[in-house]
Amino acid sequence: MSQQSTAGSSIASALLVRVVVPLMILALVSLQVVHGGHWIPQWILNMLQKWDIDPTMAARCIITIELAAVGLMIFMGRISRAIALASLAAIAFVSIGSFSAVMSGSEQDGTRTSDLAIIGAILLCCAVLLTLVTRSGPTGGRTSSGAGGSPNLNHNVAGVIVIVILAMVASSMTPMDLKPVGQAGGRPIDVIEIDFADMKGKRLPETPLARQLPELTALTLDGEHFVVFYRLTCPSCHEVFLDHFPGRQERDRVIAVNVPPEQGALIAEGANTEPIQCDGCTRMQLPEGPLWLLKTPAIMVVENGVITCASGTDVIDCLVGQ
Repeated sequence: MSQQSTAGSSIASALLVRVVVPLMILALVSLQVVHGGHWIPQWILNMLQKWDIDPTMAARCIITIELAAVGLMIFMGRISRAIALASLAAIAFVSIGSFSAVMSGSEQDGTRTSDLAIIGAILLCCAVLLTLVTRSGPTGGRTSSGAGGSPNLNHNVAGVIVIVILAMVASSMTPMDLKPVGQAGGRPIDVIEIDFADMKGKRLPETPLARQLPELTALTLDGEHFVVFYRLTCPSCHEVFLDHFPGRQERDRVIAVNVPPEQGALIAEGANTEPIQCDGCTRMQLPEGPLWLLKTPAIMVVENGVITCASGTDVIDCLVGQ
């Protein structure tokens, strides 16, 4: 009877960590894919913007980790319980942060209530599953010893590598419609990407910037102009102006374009929000509201209306000799 009870407990534990928990994570992945950025917590998006990390790439990394965890739980029996515990703890931690962010918001609409209900349900599921997995025993994976240990270890390592690679491939092939919402679960905000890679040699009216900053074209028709994109909370942005554009600048020679945070973004406590120091610079700002996908500082050099240099990765490329 004792052996039957032990066998039953082992089977139940295996089903829990190799079926139930993976199904829950796959459900979260499907929500992230179908609903896009609405299921990427806003506080995570805020941190990504602060660190100038592409949110779409970060979303794919999150999905890669989730799919890899599912694969490890299903196929790597010896570590499936540990992976399940770590995954549930991580989901609970992120959900608590999201719950707090939604609760601190000022909007009182149906969307906010729906978000709170869904996050609460996820937290409840995590709590129940964490309790069950913690109280369950090992999943019954066999251990190896002696001379057979090394080959089995190699097989396990190879299995982990294969699962991670497959998760990366699946994530890279997953369509991502990243349209995040404000921190209180409000209306979806626009996501606008500014790609400097193919701007060289074009005139400003041929680029998306002409629609966002229509006055920029007229200011750069004659002579050489440096258009610098910056964020107030970006330390290296302040350094660019101090190091390369000290003193008073000629009229319209340096055009400083502020990239505002998206609607509902939280500014980290202690972040530098002082205006950039650029005496004589012409100052502009991209429209408020959207999430602007561009790494700052970024720069364009415009000569007689034509973009001769544009870089969103290394401003030094366009500032040599300045």
